[in-house]
Amino acid sequence: MEKQKIIVSLVDEHLEHELVEQINLFDAYTATRLNDIADSDISDFSCGITDNTQRNKLCSEKFFLPLVVINGDETDDSRIVCVSTPIKLAEIERQIKTLIRLREYSHKSSFRFAHFEFYSIDKSLKNTSTGETIRLTEKEADIIKYLYNANGCVVSREELLQHVWNYNELVTTHTLETHIYRLRQKTEIDPNNATVLTTEVGGYKLSLS
Repeated sequence: MEKQKIIVSLVDEHLEHELVEQINLFDAYTATRLNDIADSDISDFSCGITDNTQRNKLCSEKFFLPLVVINGDETDDSRIVCVSTPIKLAEIERQIKTLIRLREYSHKSSFRFAHFEFYSIDKSLKNTSTGETIRLTEKEADIIKYLYNANGCVVSREELLQHVWNYNELVTTHTLETHIYRLRQKTEIDPNNATVLTTEVGGYKLSLS
């Protein structure tokens, strides 16, 4: 069975080296320090172990790994779990297993459009041409899902506002246009000439092929 790859990035270098050595004793995992790889290789890993200071290195717009954060600030993001010191290796292993299972479930509930693969739980896109992983906000993910479920048909601005923002009368078309603009910055080669998320007569359409 292929080992799951774990990346470790901590301010405390002694603890970082110790964790890498301990994790490599497990049959199911192989651990590597962030400093020992190139940034472009981050997406090859299944999970990360980090701290509050270093977490942004593994949690950028370009890459987002499920993370075990040591002494981290609590968050409602299901892809991040926090553990306290003193570190218990059994607890680290348990959290890694949970995060990897969550990631695998998310990938099973994915769908493809254009040259992207969308992962629901991760709220992320993977560019199948470049391998790049792109983080999405909750609303950006909801827009992608709703447009995808329209099966290539045009969806009106009013319909998107109603279903993505749950009929909130305080949300305006400007809010939607801002989210569309940000999505295009993440998905289009040339955001000014969109081919993936296009503006059509009557609304927006997502290219499925």
